[in-house]
Amino acid sequence: MAGGARLPNGCVDAFVGLAAHGYSRELIERFAIIARAGRLSVPSLEQLLAPDQGFTQRVARLGLKLNVSEDAIAALAREAHDRGQGGRGLAAIVDLVLSGLLTRNPPPDPLEVTRETILEALERI
Repeated sequence: MAGGARLPNGCVDAFVGLAAHGYSRELIERFAIIARAGRLSVPSLEQLLAPDQGFTQRVARLGLKLNVSEDAIAALAREAHDRGQGGRGLAAIVDLVLSGLLTRNPPPDPLEVTRETILEALERI
């Protein structure tokens, strides 16, 4: 590699493979290195829903208070995991669930999100 840069493990095989197919070294060095991340675990998805991760702040910006039970967080994380989704998929599920709560006229204040609320909303999706 240029300047003596080292490739991460596993990238050397890709580099050699492209070179074997006739690609020039200069062209190969311009490719971005793509890393494949593993699937997030349920506890990791639950951590994304922690109050300090911005989940409740997004709702607070709408001028609403949000009370989320631990069971609700676990149900959301489990649903995202079962669907094979990561953080973005989890956010989409949360948005679908919250949009169902916010369409009630008038929306309850504070919004109470329980496991039952999550399961009801997921049945409609």
